[in-house]
Amino acid sequence: MPTEFERAERAGLDVVRIGPGYFDGSGLTEAALRGGRFVAADTLQARVDATVQAVSGHRRLSGRGSGCLVYLYWGEVDKSGHVFGCGSWEWGEEVAQADAAVRQLAARLGPDTLLVTIADHGMVDIGRDDRVDVGTEPVLAAGVRHVGGEARALHLYCEPGAADDVRAAWTARLGSAVDVASRDQAVRAGWFGPVAPRNLRRIGDLVVVTRDPIAIVDSRTARPELLRLIGMHGAQTEEEQLIPMLVTT
Repeated sequence: MPTEFERAERAGLDVVRIGPGYFDGSGLTEAALRGGRFVAADTLQARVDATVQAVSGHRRLSGRGSGCLVYLYWGEVDKSGHVFGCGSWEWGEEVAQADAAVRQLAARLGPDTLLVTIADHGMVDIGRDDRVDVGTEPVLAAGVRHVGGEARALHLYCEPGAADDVRAAWTARLGSAVDVASRDQAVRAGWFGPVAPRNLRRIGDLVVVTRDPIAIVDSRTARPELLRLIGMHGAQTEEEQLIPMLVTT
């Protein structure tokens, strides 16, 4: 599937992607962010400077006859929200720094540039006492080969023929705290938007979405640092689904 950057490049735009050097050529970058050229920059200020240079360089070389698309990635707001919680002072400090960077970009890019600042998801804080651990509850682990997805939106890949029993066990244990749907039910309900047939098997045999402020983890396979996260997302609460976007012209 072509990425949006590849589509933009084919449409004649000069595409520049700016992020940490270790992103260049990584699996996730190649899967989702192919297209154009990559510029490595570590600090937020360096990425702001690289963005301004990319826009001004394109303007000098091409005049105003063609456009460019510059993508600046900064992940520290997301990281601090996950690690410390989106109600923490650490998260607030990161938001303030990002806000200052956006203000600087708006002032330096010029009136012929559209600046769009967008997050990738919302977030809620889940206390460490509000965790359900599949690894310590045999009734939840029975019949489940793999637990995937997010701690608030899980994919359960079941043993052959075990999906109905797993669904009954999870519903009995967790009750109204979760919604449990089969793959077909989740797809029909539009939880994933349009799903190409080749992607159907990627979805779990069962999809479990939390309603209450809880997280469901699996300590048998999850890395310790993931088990310690406070900020989470993936469920259907307003806080998790609404995505902030700021457009500056």
